[in-house]
Amino acid sequence: MSIDPPEEIHTPEYSAERTGFGRRLGAFAIDIVIVSILTSVAGLATGDANSPESTGLHNLSDLTRLMAGVGLFAATLQFLYSLIEGVTGASPGKMILRIQIRDVGGAQAAIGTLILRMAVKHVKVVATFLVALTGSQMLTVVGLAGGLIVFFGCFLALGAARQALHDKMVQTAVFSTPARA
Repeated sequence: MSIDPPEEIHTPEYSAERTGFGRRLGAFAIDIVIVSILTSVAGLATGDANSPESTGLHNLSDLTRLMAGVGLFAATLQFLYSLIEGVTGASPGKMILRIQIRDVGGAQAAIGTLILRMAVKHVKVVATFLVALTGSQMLTVVGLAGGLIVFFGCFLALGAARQALHDKMVQTAVFSTPARA
């Protein structure tokens, strides 16, 4: 079984090729900085910074709270930030680096596909949000296990197809967007 190298896409409105690991990692780093700043500012503004009682996580064990790592407000903020990528096809980090999620052929991906990809890629964020809402410790385990699988699956973007595991699962790829004129 061989994996064909990515084909270059040429359509009247779009001309680009699949993006490899480096730019995707750069976009992720930008997103981490933005989310960290947003959650820190929100935590300070709401008093949610270090108070388990104000996080919605006060009924959970200390270990679960540590693994969840954030309160309800911060979990909601992270979830909504992740949803940007699910709705638009690009996180703010991807937008800055001019890369976008599309279907494997390079066409605009359907919003349902983008949201499914977001849920798979950000399974830890989704699970943390649900832990903060429900207090279910089992969701913490699911989030951590899923997050670990997704982390290692990201390295598949180093391959010839330039698709991470979450891309392969939902038939998407990340493409460079043309420079704006």
